[in-house]
Amino acid sequence: MKKLYLLLFLLLSGCATSEGYNRILNTWLDSDKQNLIETWGVPTSTYKLNDHIEYLSYLRTSISSINGNIYNWKCETTFTIEDNKITSWKYNGNSCEACNEGFWGTLCEIF
Repeated sequence: MKKLYLLLFLLLSGCATSEGYNRILNTWLDSDKQNLIETWGVPTSTYKLNDHIEYLSYLRTSISSINGNIYNWKCETTFTIEDNKITSWKYNGNSCEACNEGFWGTLCEIF
């Protein structure tokens, strides 16, 4: 049974990637600010550059323990809003990942 779990872990360990996260963030381009807030919630921070441009940032953190080692996970995603439309995004952190598309992505979302 342990071999089965190990095999499953090895197969799924690479299924959540930054490419998967990029794919999700790209779907937000040209969306309106209100839709983003309704879906992602209230931003962790905002910065208004001028009457046309603002930045909305979302911070996700977590802590896990694996074999007695403590890991701090962080992902900060910032959307650039121009005239209420998302024009770009960027992220920073060690856990900015999402499941990929296709069969492996489906398994990734289950586990």
